[in-house]
Amino acid sequence: MNKREFLKTSGSVMAVALLSRLGVGQEQKQAAAKANRTNWAGNYTYKAAHLDEPGSVQEVQRLVASLRNAKALGARHSFNDIADSSGDQISLKT
Repeated sequence: MNKREFLKTSGSVMAVALLSRLGVGQEQKQAAAKANRTNWAGNYTYKAAHLDEPGSVQEVQRLVASLRNAKALGARHSFNDIADSSGDQISLKT
């Protein structure tokens, strides 16, 4: 193996290792963000048991009709518990 081939191969191996680590970290951050939902400032953590993320108006209507205790979660700009629920939260993010 000449010097050029060695550098190409080792560079590729290093890049794959680095990118795979970055991907794993991103997945962990996303999982943590879903587990600990906070407002946009990060100073309030929602205590609702479940976050529903409907994809259409019909899904929102079905959820509202079927859930007993739910609140809408908008842009998460509130500094208090007004959007929190002891039941479910319904995300209005599209």
